[in-house]
Amino acid sequence: MIAEAAMKFDKNKENNLLKPYYIGGSRSDNPYVNFYWDFCAQGKPAYVEVKFMSLCEAIKIILNTGGIPILAHPGNNIKENIDLLEDIVSMGVEGIEVYSSYHNEKQTIIYENFTRKNNLIMTCGSDFHGKNKPSISIGSVDCMGNEEEIIKKLKERIK
Repeated sequence: MIAEAAMKFDKNKENNLLKPYYIGGSRSDNPYVNFYWDFCAQGKPAYVEVKFMSLCEAIKIILNTGGIPILAHPGNNIKENIDLLEDIVSMGVEGIEVYSSYHNEKQTIIYENFTRKNNLIMTCGSDFHGKNKPSISIGSVDCMGNEEEIIKKLKERIK
């Protein structure tokens, strides 16, 4: 977003630092991502260290604000590591994003079986992020006919 704003602000495209990111420039093939790697990544001039909270802290905040802690797209993060998944759930995660644009068919089946076995909430999400992920459309992930089950579990949890 910083790159996009900077490039938009540079109406006459005169800023020498931005020229490589404009069409025809050496870094124009993926300008916003390249800008990030050139300026904002670790060791670069605009890098700011990110301090991550613990899973327990995150779960506590989610619960204290009335939310439901759901593990998003585990196929991208923990793959098929069931031991790790069990550890995460034991800390208070109440659901898993089973149907995700990140998951292959095998992973979807693994997470679906795991959520049912452990009486967890299943969710479904495309991970749509607009122009930052142009290959993913909102609502593009099929919940495999389990929409009613997903809604029912969420309503049960909210009561």
